[in-house]
Amino acid sequence: MTTPGHDASVPAAGRCHHYVSNKRRFCPLTTRPGATYCREHVAIHNGGNGNGSSDNISDDGLRRVLCPYDTSHSVELNSLATHMRSRCNARPPDTAPPYLRPDCNVVSLPPGYDRSDAARAMLLNALWGDEGLACSDPRLVVKPGELVYPNDAAQSTQTKLDTLDTRSVARALKPVAELYLRQTLPNAGRLELDRKSLAELLDMVDLAGDFRSDPRSHPVLDSSQSMAKTKHARHAVQQSSLLGHLDALGCLDPQKYAFVEFGAGKGELSVHLHAALAENPTIILVDRKNFRQKFNVDKTSEDSTTTATTESNSSFSRRQFTRIYIDIRDLDLSRVPELQGAVDPTTGMPALRPVVAYSKHLCGAATDLALRCLKRYENAGGSVAAIAIALCCHHRCRYSTYADPEYLTKTLALSADANSSRDGCSVKWNESHCKAFRQIAAMSSWAINAPPPPPPSEPSGDLSGQLLRLGLTFAQRVRAGHAVKRVLDLGRVHYVRTALSMSNAELVYFTSRSTSPENLALVGAKMPLSLSL
Repeated sequence: MTTPGHDASVPAAGRCHHYVSNKRRFCPLTTRPGATYCREHVAIHNGGNGNGSSDNISDDGLRRVLCPYDTSHSVELNSLATHMRSRCNARPPDTAPPYLRPDCNVVSLPPGYDRSDAARAMLLNALWGDEGLACSDPRLVVKPGELVYPNDAAQSTQTKLDTLDTRSVARALKPVAELYLRQTLPNAGRLELDRKSLAELLDMVDLAGDFRSDPRSHPVLDSSQSMAKTKHARHAVQQSSLLGHLDALGCLDPQKYAFVEFGAGKGELSVHLHAALAENPTIILVDRKNFRQKFNVDKTSEDSTTTATTESNSSFSRRQFTRIYIDIRDLDLSRVPELQGAVDPTTGMPALRPVVAYSKHLCGAATDLALRCLKRYENAGGSVAAIAIALCCHHRCRYSTYADPEYLTKTLALSADANSSRDGCSVKWNESHCKAFRQIAAMSSWAINAPPPPPPSEPSGDLSGQLLRLGLTFAQRVRAGHAVKRVLDLGRVHYVRTALSMSNAELVYFTSRSTSPENLALVGAKMPLSLSL
């Protein structure tokens, strides 16, 4: 909504000056006389903590603050407690569900970490927030009406790549590049990799041939009617391939298995999975955010094709999917009622249904948390029959949650620490390991977010200066990011093979790079379930 003839690069007179980056325009709402921002965005630009400037006032003279549960919106200060208690869509449930166990899937906790009420003031701890721990989650620790914000007064501890130089890059990347080549090159043992320079190692990195290419498809997404339900065709291609892999694993049997989608979002992949199954299955959709527009099943016609809708209005739709709004960090899958059967009289515990876990692009640490969640499910007596997870966003991996810390220690070429027991799966926090992990995880973004190389006529750009400081060519920078991503993924494969007993687990390119730059998936099943992988 713009004024005719108005230059969209600047806000119109009397309109909000907040720039909406994803829409590439300024907010169209009007402002009060003399104000710069509308009543919704004024809190964002003036701190939002109740102590901002006089501009942090709504039209009716009431001060606005950011909602501690979700800082993407603001609320009048005198209504904050009521808003947080009963109106905010991001508010926690009135009664904690049985499957909520804070930090139950976290591998390693930093020193001094405490979930007690006495530690609530530490919500501002930047390390806890950067690691995504439960004590930094306002929904778990902030009470209605309190003006407490995570990381509001603390400097982020995340690694800034613009501070690296040639020596620090070589020290961090060389062991990673060596490990990548040893695990992906068949003749790596004869190449004397430890004698090669970092540049020589990076020039040997294969961006496409390091893992098997295996794009698949499923009939449920081959029809034009099914393709029309997906907004972008490239998403349909990826969904079809993931369903094809699940079908090849032999696990699309709703009588034998329940299905769990991690990072479900709107639930689009599960809608197509539902259409691929012969009868009504048990499908659990896990996501920490409540999406307003859901891609749910509306009805099933006689020809078994599924019609999708963007709203969950029908009772049929609610019967088909169980949505769980929770961070995977805190999810104890064995306590989800839909996965529990009859109580075993000998143990007094409910029998747990075998599950098939899947996801399309499960970001960063969420993949590691999901693998740990599945291992916890097996420790409780359940069984994980198969997995198919498209991987992405390795720069968002966290030291505290990485699935296989022993593999991580070897990857970073650091000395191992003695294990400490926390549910039998945690290790002692090591600050030097944490810093090294942050550094290499940040480098993984070079593989995907690399801008095109500068033309020879413009050698003085920001990218050229960074390449010069790092001692890398543009191609080496991309290969370095690729090696980091794949090394982190190889650790996940090792964990699935050992902890989940899926000896055939592997990394495959499930679609083309032109369809998605994040085109690698982790697939596997318990033998003898799979015969077609």
